[in-house]
Amino acid sequence: MDQIKKSKYHAMTEHSMPLPGKLFHLLSHVGKLMDDQTRIVLNDLDINHGQARVLSALYRRNSLNQIELAELLHISRSGVTALLQRMEKLDLISRCRTLDDDMRTIQVRLTSTGKKAAQQVHDVWMETERNIQAPLSDAEVIQMQGILIKIRNYLTMEAEK
Repeated sequence: MDQIKKSKYHAMTEHSMPLPGKLFHLLSHVGKLMDDQTRIVLNDLDINHGQARVLSALYRRNSLNQIELAELLHISRSGVTALLQRMEKLDLISRCRTLDDDMRTIQVRLTSTGKKAAQQVHDVWMETERNIQAPLSDAEVIQMQGILIKIRNYLTMEAEK
C-alpha cells in the first residue's frame, strides 16, 4: 500500500513540474470548471453570467450609474446599456435619471425581484467559493489570493499598454 501511495505521489509531483503553457491550461481548466458549476445553477434561475455580475455589483453597492457599472465590470458602455435593457424588461433593475448637473447620468438600482435574484446569485457564488477553498488550508487560500491578484494586476497593466 505504501508503494502505491509513493508512486501516486511521485507521479503527481512529476505531473506538477512547470512546463511551458502548463499554468495557462491549468488556470483555463479551473476557470471553466467554476464557470460550468455556476452556469448550471444560474441557468435554472434564468440568469446569465453578465446579468449575475450586474446583480452582484448592485447588491453590494445598492446603486450605481451606468458608467460606473461599465467600468466596474470592464465592459463597454453600449454593452452595459444592452444588458440593462434586457434586465429592466425582466424587472430585475430600474433605471432613472439623476437630479444633478448632468441630466444624462442614469442611476441603476435593483427591484425587489432583482434583490431576490441577487441573493440567489450570491448564494451560488458562495457555494462555488466554498468548493474552491475546500481542499486548501487557510494559509494556502491566502497565498493563492495573493498570487492571483499579482497575476491579474500584471495582466491588466500589460493590457493597458
